[in-house]
Amino acid sequence: MSDLNWYAQQLHVLNEGLWHLSAATRDVTAFEDDLRQVWNDSATRDLRGRLLHPLHEEHDAACTALRLKSASLSAMQDRLIRTQTHCQQVASLSDLIAVRRHEINLDMDRAHHERDWADQLTNQVIDATDQILQLIRNADQTLP
Repeated sequence: MSDLNWYAQQLHVLNEGLWHLSAATRDVTAFEDDLRQVWNDSATRDLRGRLLHPLHEEHDAACTALRLKSASLSAMQDRLIRTQTHCQQVASLSDLIAVRRHEINLDMDRAHHERDWADQLTNQVIDATDQILQLIRNADQTLP
């Protein structure tokens, strides 16, 4: 499984857990409200203060931590998507550079070949010029 899929799955599981936790919290709160209408004496208030309020505080802290984790996973997933897109762009550009490099190498090979051909032609012209000059000198020597 790719990192991107793993993070998406973790985020989904976490958000689903948060939803179930919130639903359970609503049910417990509704149940407490119903009980409060029936039992609202000092012992019940003491029980709420010693047991239920600390549990609610811990629950709120846990929910906050889970929401922060969910936000972090969501941000991580966004970064992974951008990173994956950038990697695809880099791979595409790398392929394009490889093609251009190959074309440049072919052009350079062709240019070297043409330069060699031009050097050969230049040498032939120089040899022909030397021969012409020699013929002119020889012709000048035969003239009175």
